[in-house]
Amino acid sequence: MHPVVPLVQALAQHIEQLVALPDELRATTLRKYRKLCDSCGCHNERELAVHLAEERRPRACPLARLLRACGRLGIGVRLPACLSLGVAGRDTSWHGLLMHLKQNASAPGASQELVEDVKTIAQSWTAIRRRFRRRGVRMPRQLLLGSSFGLVPENMRKNPPWLQPLRRALDTADCRRLFPRLDRGEGAPEMAAHQTLLSELISGLKQPDVQTETLFTDRRWRLVRSFAPRQSWLAVLEKNGFPCSRESELPVRVDPATDLIEIGQYAGASREQLLALTLWLAPSLWSCQDDDAPMADGGPLTWEPVRLSTDRVEFDSTCLGAEVEVHDGWTVTHQDSTTQIKGEGDVRVTVAQGRYRLLETECLSKRVPIEYLCESILEMAAHVEKYESQRPFGSRQFWHGIREGTRC
Repeated sequence: MHPVVPLVQALAQHIEQLVALPDELRATTLRKYRKLCDSCGCHNERELAVHLAEERRPRACPLARLLRACGRLGIGVRLPACLSLGVAGRDTSWHGLLMHLKQNASAPGASQELVEDVKTIAQSWTAIRRRFRRRGVRMPRQLLLGSSFGLVPENMRKNPPWLQPLRRALDTADCRRLFPRLDRGEGAPEMAAHQTLLSELISGLKQPDVQTETLFTDRRWRLVRSFAPRQSWLAVLEKNGFPCSRESELPVRVDPATDLIEIGQYAGASREQLLALTLWLAPSLWSCQDDDAPMADGGPLTWEPVRLSTDRVEFDSTCLGAEVEVHDGWTVTHQDSTTQIKGEGDVRVTVAQGRYRLLETECLSKRVPIEYLCESILEMAAHVEKYESQRPFGSRQFWHGIREGTRC
């Protein structure tokens, strides 16, 4: 047996115990798994095993250690079902895109230029993902425009040496095979609003006879949102001649897509400025379902507090006082969920009001005088106290008496 195999077995059992119950421990483990996928650019355990096996130093996370060991031994690993990215896990990841480019470079007949480009890309892959993430690009699908990588910028700040090799290598990628439809159960879906609008906007900005203001009047722009970082967007606006304050004075975050629409309609921007802003913001755009659709119900914890009107509410305080009954020399007092029975001016016994009412109802149904109940309840209480002293745990009445006596 390989000496690492017991370690793999122990780590696998440890991870199963971490996610065994639906508690905070499972939530923390799932959060760490998603963070691991995000830092590695992977979407499933198979890709993580391959990526972590190539790292020089092991990580401290038990999940990373398990996947690294399985990747180095060539063992197939299957994590618990709850450790998943959902629908996003079925999409092509950054790791999958890099593997696809390496396959194209190693295929027979590949040009020497492609081989050199992929080698440069592989050496700078971490920097590439970090740079695109700053622009709001979280996965390669966001760089698609139609069936090609049309949203990869032509230039960037400081002109990184990997940009042009990346553009040339992505031209050889088979986008139709890399990025199929994620939902295959509802037939061919309609193209998303932001993709249609982007195609029309970019083609319209490249035609000098089309008025730029008319490109932003489509009502479908109301459905377009952007998750681009706000500070990065403000820096791009300032670079393209639209100075703005970095300190936001508004109580809510203004969507960058709204800024782009307003600049296109009212700011009198040139085609070059609009095209630069559009290409920068395009990867972070997405379409919501309906601008006027109600928000989905998130459950009782997300509901607004209910404010009831008290105009017609009346409180009856007559029942808060003590209720006194006299039965042939016995005085029965009901107050605060307890019943006191007094005889000859002294308190003989105190019982729970519910228990006394139950005994009283039984006596009335059998036509037994209440005086007999008051006389015999002393013996009942003594019997119960003797019985409870021999029990391994006390009754509800016993603990109620302890709580009342100790005032806790």
